Amino acid sequence: MRALLPLLVTLGACNFDPGGLPAAGPADAVGPDAEPADAATIDATPPDAEPVDATPIEDDDDDDDTVLDVVDNCVAIANLDQHDEDADGDGDVCDNCPHIANATQDNTDGDGVGNACDPRAGMADRIALFEPFTGAAVPAGWTAVGGTWSVSGDELHQTSTAGNLILYFAAGAWTQMHATTTIDLDSGPTGVRSAGLLTFYAPGTMFGTGYLCSIVDDIGDNNPAAQLVTRYVNDGTLVGGDVDGMAEQLVNGFTFRSTGRADGVTPTCEVLTTANVLSSFGETTHTSGSLALRSNGVAASFRYAVVITPMP
Repeated sequence: MRALLPLLVTLGACNFDPGGLPAAGPADAVGPDAEPADAATIDATPPDAEPVDATPIEDDDDDDDTVLDVVDNCVAIANLDQHDEDADGDGDVCDNCPHIANATQDNTDGDGVGNACDPRAGMADRIALFEPFTGAAVPAGWTAVGGTWSVSGDELHQTSTAGNLILYFAAGAWTQMHATTTIDLDSGPTGVRSAGLLTFYAPGTMFGTGYLCSIVDDIGDNNPAAQLVTRYVNDGTLVGGDVDGMAEQLVNGFTFRSTGRADGVTPTCEVLTTANVLSSFGETTHTSGSLALRSNGVAASFRYAVVITPMP
């Protein structure tokens, strides 16, 4: 029995637990080709990184006027009020004919004035003045010569029925001009009434000086027709001109578009109602001035004022 004791001691040594450490295995091997325990996270994308191929966020308001592009009538030019005088879908600030509807914005000669209102097709013109009479007061730059002028409801109003009432654009001075306005006759007593505009205007006695483009009618007489008058007014004195008959009478509620042209050679006056009437005469006396709006014997409202001139 003594001889077996050393053998039992030797066999017991094989089952000795050296501190409870787990047995080594291939996963714990350390060598030149071994991966560290956290190797899988070394090349991971940071959680806040933007994907490389992500679609950029679109700007829904390109002109930053707080009106989203999908409903903005001038996507590239800021116009918070979205005013569209001619209701053609193009806001005033980007409309090449802001007073005459032209949804296609055709501009064959590329001068920035649309075909619908370009007075000289094929020649370089510009819109020198466009006043839509928005807001609550007569705009800066305009000066009254008599009358009661005010702005409301997107129009300029003259409420007096007195004679020779003028509002002119004091800041304007042109040697060639094509001026347009649309006029609504509101009310007035029976008698002589007229309304229109003056080109090459300069203030002075009564009318002042300029070329008068006006419709005149005495609604108290037996003649139902009005007259289109183109006259040269020299400091209040009517000098020369042309008179053409019209079919309409200037009753309350009558609306017409009036256009006057002055170029130092042949002043013209054109009126559009149910038909177009043109009047002109040769005159070279007066060669520059501004635009004036005028009413006489009738309350009237002016929707806008436009002046187109040659490019400087």
